[in-house]
Amino acid sequence: QSLRQRIITFYDHMWHKYHSLDGRANPFSGELNAKIGLEMKLYMRSNLVHCVPWLQACTPDALMLIVNEMETEVFLPDDYVIRKGSTGSKMYVIASGKVQVISKSSFGNQTAEWIRSTSRILAGPLRRQTAQGGEEILRVLDKGDYFGDISLGLNVKRTADVRTLDFAELHVLPREKFEAA
Repeated sequence: QSLRQRIITFYDHMWHKYHSLDGRANPFSGELNAKIGLEMKLYMRSNLVHCVPWLQACTPDALMLIVNEMETEVFLPDDYVIRKGSTGSKMYVIASGKVQVISKSSFGNQTAEWIRSTSRILAGPLRRQTAQGGEEILRVLDKGDYFGDISLGLNVKRTADVRTLDFAELHVLPREKFEAA
């Protein structure tokens, strides 16, 4: 798709799903005072505690700070959220939509096993499927799944690509905001 068509598709989706033309998934949240805005974020993201196990160990105050610092980003189908080899600085929690974790087949079993051993999202047996251009689909993630959490504590390069399968709404926690919380 051309850039123009992608922009039109993005705003069409934002309008039909969120009644927003400013690119924000929660357009009215900026109009609320700080207390009500925080309460709304906590309510809308309350499921994060169940999705992300290490959040369960946080104190209520720390959890409130982390949830408040999260941003929401909307991605189009076939958008790359993460590129292999880039330095990670954000964690993502899927609020809606699906993404696939992919790697080039040419890396072989050794790389796929290393990715699996270092990542919670790939725990368990790999379900390999071949995708376009010789890519291997290592995992398909959907609502409630998270990825990129290693980058909150370590300054490491990403081990795989993550690409959306459809429109995806992701809660994003940047490392600097996590460290500040």
